[in-house]
Formats: sequence, C-alpha cells, structure tokens
Amino acid sequence: MKLLEVTAVLCVRNSEAYLQRCLNGLARNGVDRVIVVDGLSTDSTTDIALSAGCVVLSDEGRGFVAARRMGVEAATSEFVLLIGPDDWIMDGAVQCLLDYLQIHTDAAAAQCSKFVQVNNSTYFDRGMNFYYSQVTLGPVPVVGTPSLYRRQLLIEFPYDILLPSNDDTDWCYQVAGRGFHVARVQQALSCEIESFDFRSFRRRWGWYGRGDFELMRRGFEGSRRRRLRHLFHPAREYGGRLVLLSFRRRKFQYVPYFLMCMTFRYEGFIRGLLSAVRGSHRPLLVGR
Repeated sequence: MKLLEVTAVLCVRNSEAYLQRCLNGLARNGVDRVIVVDGLSTDSTTDIALSAGCVVLSDEGRGFVAARRMGVEAATSEFVLLIGPDDWIMDGAVQCLLDYLQIHTDAAAAQCSKFVQVNNSTYFDRGMNFYYSQVTLGPVPVVGTPSLYRRQLLIEFPYDILLPSNDDTDWCYQVAGRGFHVARVQQALSCEIESFDFRSFRRRWGWYGRGDFELMRRGFEGSRRRRLRHLFHPAREYGGRLVLLSFRRRKFQYVPYFLMCMTFRYEGFIRGLLSAVRGSHRPLLVGR
C-alpha cells in the first residue's frame, strides 16, 4: 500500500555504503516519493538515488540544515519523513507514525524508536545501542531522525540555516510554544546501520557541541534560564544520569562512553565559541 500522504526527505553526502538499504526500507513501508538532497558527494550516492527513482537535488555545499529546508520546500505532501541515509526503518514503522499524528492532532512530529545493529559492531555502536534502550517513549521535549512531521509546521517554522546542528531542538521549542508536542513511538522501529570508530564518534559529538553553541547564541536570545539549562545538559544527561544508570544496570563498560559523549560535546562547544571569536563560520556537512 502506497502512503500518498508521505514524502521522505534524505540529506546525504558520500552515503553509498548504506543508502540503498535505507531506500529499500522506505519502499517496504509504502513510501515511494523520496527527495534526496545531496551535499556534493564524490561517490556513487546520487547514481544510487537516481536509479531508485528518487528526486535528486543539490544543496551546493550550503550545509546540512539548508539541505533539510530545500527538501521540505520541494515536498508537496501533508506529511514529511525526515530520515538519515543510515536509518533502516522496519516494516510498518511509517504507518505507525502516521497513525500517531492522525490520532493526536496536537502532535507536530513523531519519531521512530531506534536501535543499533550490533553484530560485529564497535564499542561506540554498542554504547549508542545501550543509550537508545534507555530513552523516553511517548511525548518528549525533542525528536530527531527518523521522524514524521506535519509539513505545514515545517514551512511555518523553518529550520535556522545558521545552526550546524540542534535544528531539531530549536524547531521543537518553537512548535511547543504554539501548543504542539512531539513524541517517540515505541511500535515504530528503526535500525541505525552506520558504524562509528573513535574518530567519527568524536566528530559527531563535536558537531552536536557546535550546534549547542550556535543555538545558545541565536535561538535562546532573552532566555538566560534556557541557555543555562542547555549549557549544562551534557553534564546532567551523560555525565550524570547515564553514568549512574550504567552503574545501576552493571553496564560499567559504558561509563567511559558517556563521559566521552559529554567531553566531545563540550569540546565542540568550545570550538564553536573560538570560531565565533575569530569571526570564521562555515557550513558543516557532518550529520548526513
């Protein structure tokens, strides 16, 4: 059954290793309208997308958030599924998300529950899988990919292209101010198939930290309390709650993992601060 109300938007860059599996998952869920926004790939990513019948656009190097906005604007359906090329959604997941949004008219977006494919995985993959197993289900403050959104709200509250990451956080705060909520749906499952080594793990969490800095600088103007809460969030969440949870569950091997999450996120924050002081800014292509 085709889901005519849904268009999938993928922001990609050099994603040939796992893009086809992502597209297969979409097809099995009845999503045949797919917009791929490419960030100047140098591999066969765009060839794979074109062969699968996707609409392929180029963000011309403007960055991840600009690519998202381009894809959303090109979609015409009532609902937009923002999904990463490394996300493999399980059968029936999109219908579960669609059902949630149709039942809960005050829901702006619904996210899949995630897990990591752990066969032959790295320590960093296993740590992320443990993290995903502990996240809150139902209404939550913020959602990320893969999530199904009401396109009208994505148009009304466009992503800030000056944010290298944390665009989801900024958007969720905006729609919450209009009386909407976002949620994570337990029955909708998605597998993360990209594997991380130390270098890519550090780069990803540093990217989140850069987004933290930009969000605090641009998105939380006039709200000192929200800025402070966001600044201390990595320490509370990774250095506090998840470290204590690892001890309680006797998963001691993940204590260093969460301490690294905190450390690299603050490292990215400091890099963002230094870039702002130097006046140097460039779009970051990580996260796709």
